[in-house]
Parts: sequence; structure tokens; C-alpha cells
Amino acid sequence: MADILASTNGFSGTTVEFTAQTEAGKRWLEYRGGFACEAITCTKSQAQAGYSDIADHGLSVSLA
Repeated sequence: MADILASTNGFSGTTVEFTAQTEAGKRWLEYRGGFACEAITCTKSQAQAGYSDIADHGLSVSLA
């Protein structure tokens, strides 16, 4: 199981939502989004920065 799940809402979607699937993923969300953050949503053009940050922290991501 990946630490972070990235939901792209299909080809026509304009945003990506990052949600945690593991404790390490929850810590990353709180680090980036603040206390008790449950999801981070960004535009698809900004999503690459999120993918890079996840990888920089040694976490894995899966697409939904």
C-alpha cells in the first residue's frame, strides 16, 4: 500500500487530491497542511511539486 493516494478525478479533472493511507502519509499531510489535515488539493499543474515532495520524504504515492 502506498503512503499517499493521489486522486486525479480522471482526464478532464482539473485538480489532484492527496490523501494519506499510512501513518507516514498522515505525518506528511500534517507537515504540509497543518494539524489534523485530511487532504491537500491542488491544480494539476501544481501536482508535480507534490509528487516531488512526497518522493523527497521517502514516501510512495499511488494514483486513483
